[in-house]
Amino acid sequence: MKTLADLKRELRIGRKCVLLERFGQKCEQEREVVKIQTNSWCFKTLEKPATWLDIPKASLVEFDGVNIKIYNAGHRPLNVRRTSYQRWVGASAE
Repeated sequence: MKTLADLKRELRIGRKCVLLERFGQKCEQEREVVKIQTNSWCFKTLEKPATWLDIPKASLVEFDGVNIKIYNAGHRPLNVRRTSYQRWVGASAE
């Protein structure tokens, strides 16, 4: 799995991406990166001139070099490390 820093290096001006799903609904819409700031990316589509995507915290992003998943805070499934920590904390509280 790649990091948020790798994703920032990959998304450069002129790079085209396909948005597969938004808010749980499939859309399969092509977007092009037109501007980059330290805290967000700007994409354009055929219908809209510019839409901004805030760059999330690294803990909310999964990037494998091809696919990007961005989770809402509190909605990302726990990884093995977090799950085992939660079990350990829960066991000591009993």
